[in-house]
Amino acid sequence: MWNIRNGAVLASGFAGALLLSAAALGAGAYDGTWIAKVTSGGCAGTVVTITVADNVASGHLSGAHAATLASRAIDSDGTVSWSDTKRGYRSDVTFAGSSFVIKSSLRCGHLSVTGSRQ
Repeated sequence: MWNIRNGAVLASGFAGALLLSAAALGAGAYDGTWIAKVTSGGCAGTVVTITVADNVASGHLSGAHAATLASRAIDSDGTVSWSDTKRGYRSDVTFAGSSFVIKSSLRCGHLSVTGSRQ
């Protein structure tokens, strides 16, 4: 038997499903906080922290070789790059699953380090 009460429950459930679907679509595959720590070489002690929201990455390198990584969209293949010729760095990041690899040319030298989503 169909009545207004059943219709209200059905409409309410349908609206909730739409909201959940919209929220899921807004989330990016790489959303979260990603951290890598450099433990050797001229850049030892540098910590890379990248925050991703809706597939836009931003972050910073901390330690003696600090740098800010301005917001950049992540390409469909999971890569994003930053560079600053004045400060002398270039960083290329590849996200895959729950880990990422960052390859950088910094004043302290070249590094290639793997990090993970926290």
